[in-house]
Parts: sequence; C-alpha cells; structure tokens
Amino acid sequence: MIKKINHFLSACFYPNVPLAWGLAGSFATLVVFSGWLVYMLGGTQCAYVHLFYFPILLAGMCFGPRGGFAAGLASALIAGPLMPLEVATMTAQPLASWVTRGFFFMAIGTLSGVGSSILKNFLETQKKNLLLDPVTQVWNIRGLKEQAAKKRHNRNPFVVVLVEVKQFLQIDSAMGPDATQKFLKQISERLRSITAGAATIGHLETGGFVLLCESLDSAHRLIEICRTFLGDSFTVENVPLFAEFHYGLAQAESTTEPLSTTIRKAKIATNRALELKRDNAAFKEEDDKKLQRSIFITHALKQALDQSELRLYYQPQVCLNTGKILSVEALVRWPHLEYGMIPPSEFVPVIETTLLINPFTKWLLRHALAQLAEWNAMDIDVCMSLNFSMANFQDPSLIEEIYTLVGEYSLNPKSVEIEVTETAVATNIKAVRDVLLALREKGYRIAVDDFGTGQSSMNYLFELPFDSLKIDQIFVRAMAENSAAEAIVRSALLLAKELNLQSVAEGIENPEELKLLKAMGCEIGQGYYFARPMPAELTTQWLKAHTYVKLDAPTALHTHKA
Repeated sequence: MIKKINHFLSACFYPNVPLAWGLAGSFATLVVFSGWLVYMLGGTQCAYVHLFYFPILLAGMCFGPRGGFAAGLASALIAGPLMPLEVATMTAQPLASWVTRGFFFMAIGTLSGVGSSILKNFLETQKKNLLLDPVTQVWNIRGLKEQAAKKRHNRNPFVVVLVEVKQFLQIDSAMGPDATQKFLKQISERLRSITAGAATIGHLETGGFVLLCESLDSAHRLIEICRTFLGDSFTVENVPLFAEFHYGLAQAESTTEPLSTTIRKAKIATNRALELKRDNAAFKEEDDKKLQRSIFITHALKQALDQSELRLYYQPQVCLNTGKILSVEALVRWPHLEYGMIPPSEFVPVIETTLLINPFTKWLLRHALAQLAEWNAMDIDVCMSLNFSMANFQDPSLIEEIYTLVGEYSLNPKSVEIEVTETAVATNIKAVRDVLLALREKGYRIAVDDFGTGQSSMNYLFELPFDSLKIDQIFVRAMAENSAAEAIVRSALLLAKELNLQSVAEGIENPEELKLLKAMGCEIGQGYYFARPMPAELTTQWLKAHTYVKLDAPTALHTHKA
C-alpha cells in the first residue's frame, strides 16, 4: 500500500525523476501547498492549520522517522514565523504558540515514521513467514511461485529439478514428525551449501525439494553436483539414516506455464526414474499421456461397472490329446464409446491397485457363473476358468460370494476353476493358502496363471495348493525362434509333471506351436489356433458345434475377432 502511495505521488508531481527525489519534491510541494492554503483561508487562527498534518503523516509513512521529522520541521517553520495569526490584520503569532505547534508537528511526524517503520518491518516479516517453509527455511510453494515470476522477466522458460527421498515415507513412519523435520532441515542445509546460490530452493509439503534453475545446462550440472555431494548418510537424534535421492527434471514449455504444472511434470519424471530403477529422469510427453490415460481408466472403471459397460468374452481350452473342449476362460473386454476397445492389459493392472478389485471380481463371478448355468441347462458340458488377483483373497465376502452363486445356480464346484494371477506379491501368503485350501476342499480347481511372468512363481508353487499350471503366451509364441523360450516352456512342463499338476499352454496360434507342445507333453491348449475370444452368444453357437476340434485343422478362422 505504502509503495503504491509513493509511486502515485512521485508520478503526479515529478514523473521524470528518480523515485526518492520525486517523493521528496512531492512532500515539499504538499507542505508548501498546505501553507498557501492556510494563508489564503485566513491564517493560523483558523482550524485549517491542521491541513499540515496530511503531508507530515504521509512523509513519516513513506520516509520513516527522519522524513516525518523533516516534514514536521518544514511545516513548523511555514506555519510559524512565516505565517500570520490573522492574514486580514497581519497579526503575528505569539512565539510560544507557533513553537508549541511546531513541536507537535515534529513529534507527530517522528511518531508516524516510527509507527510506519514498525508496521513495515512486521509486514515484511509476516510476508517472509508466508513465503518460507518454517522447518527448512527455504521457499514454500507460494514463495517459489513469486521467485518463478521474477525469473520470467528474463523471458526464458525456467527449469525445475525435483529432489525426492525414496525412503521418505518409511523414515516418517518410523521416526515420527519431529525427527522427520530435523531430517528435512539437514537436507535443506546441504542443498543450500552445495548449490551455492546457483538455484532457487523450495520445499513442498509432500517432502520433496524443488531447485528452480535458469537453463537445462545449469539443471543438469546441479543434478550431477547433488549426486556427488548431497550424500546418502544422515544422523537424526543419534539414529543413522540412509537416504536415496532421485531427481526429476522438467522445463516449462513457455514463460506463461504455471510453476505447479512444471512441478507436476518433474514429479512424473521422478516416478519414471523409480520405474527404471535410476536416480534421475527427464520429463517426456508420453509419460504424461500414459498417466492421464491411467487416471481416466481409474475414474471411468467405476462408471463402467455401475452402468454395465464391461463385457465378458470366452475362449475355449482344448485337450491336446483328444481335441475335446474341456473348459472356457472368462475374459473381460471394455468397449468404450470414445476410446474404442480398451485392452485388459491397460485396465486390469489399474483395477488390481484400487478398491475396485473386489466389486469387479464379484461382477465377473455373477455374470460368468450365470453363463455357465445357462450352458449347463443346454447340456453343454464345460468348466469355467475365472481370473483372481491375490488382493481378492483378502476379502472374506468375496469367497462367500463364490459359495452363494454356485449354490444359487446349482453348479458343481468342480466345474469352476480359480486362476490365480501373479501380478502382485501376496502380503499374507498363509491367509491366501488357507483360502485356497478351503476352496479346494469344496471341489474347486485352482490354477496358477501366466506362470513365469509374475512376482514369485516358484514360491507360489511351493506355498500354495494348485491343480494346474498355465504357461504364459509370451513363451509359447517365442518358442519357434527363441531357444531360451523353448527351454523355459519345456522346463515348466517338466515341473508341472513332477508336481503332479495339469499343464495348460496359452497363446497357441499355429500348427508348429501345437506340434511342439504336444511333443513336450503339454496336456491342454488355448489360443487363436482353436478359437478367438468370443461374446457369450457366439461362444454358445461355437460350443454347440464343437464338442471336439480337429487338432490338425484350425477352427479359429470362423470365430469372432476380439
């Protein structure tokens, strides 16, 4: 506010001189003008003499105690010996009167300056506190935005380096908030020391630090300096801490790009660095698009479940010795109105990391088992394979749902196979084992799905009670050209035989793969060579026409593509 008054007064009276001189001249002009006005209105005997307080108070506010005192002294002289008591008679003022008034002018001017200085210092301190992080004493996000605005005057897009501690949440949980604050303070002190003013440093509420740089070259240099000198050992409350830092780099696309957007891009880059098991990465547009699509899928999935947008397709599984159709696997498809057919590889991993996993699996159970009951009523004798995530076994209500639906549809538990995917490590392997044993005792079959591609294949075979082993299609399709893939398939089949597990090969697409798998002793096959995944109506027609398939002649040429 005071700055605005200063600029206004200077611009009004002295627009073409430096601000300080302009202000001094402005106040001198106001004092003289006040004196002229008092004189023209009759002299100091009238109340108009109080007009002098306006320039006195303004001078104190703008120039502090000295300015207020000077304005008070100038006003005292103009309103004193130079000003008559009454202009009409030119009566002089008594000495005691104008001296006393002058004393008040100077005292009020000085006090105005003192009060103004105290207020300005208080406001500056408050502003500083608002812009600084109280723990690390570096800029918070508001302060960073102000600093970024200043850098924009250079007309060069700024660069953000986001520095994050990989173990931050672990340290915060183990040590508590007080120790974590001390840890963050040590990091900020090291950053200030090693950057030596080469970057503007800020701290985010999420625990990360921001280095605001002038160019990409300076940002790369700072990352190298931090990697070399920031260190990984800290001591907090006599407890040694190990910290790994990772860095995300992002440049603003233009001088108008908000700082928050650039920080978000740098965060995407740090996530990318973690995925690649590196300590630094630069932002790429494709990573942002991937994240945006993942967010879209997460939010759209709930709507898709509520509005029955998901569809079940079925793919037959064939005995490789006789050609008999043994079972079908229920596969979820998502035909989206805007994005077309969204592949399971995109939305299933997202489901498995959210609370949608159990509602999704319950939806799958109800629709697939209802379809199996419909086929049973048509005397179509097949089993139904259903995919379960490890996360499903943490919800007792889901297991009860299986029992309820199987009873509701009068199904034989032996016609239902639970395929356990390996995309995530079970947090409680014993609990999962107990659930699978209970299912197995009631007659349900248990299979390990996508064997060889998950988190802990061998451990699962050792710990969990399986009836069959499904070899992932990535190895089956590579057998013809890759001897290592062939060796993996051969070993998996041998392992299944030794463990008395039924073997199933996914992704069979041609006679060569079928012939090789049969020679290796594989028992069951699934893939485009036999039939593509089909919606329920087409699957029904196909099953009615194919109790057996000819192993030497593909049937998938006339099935629905999906």
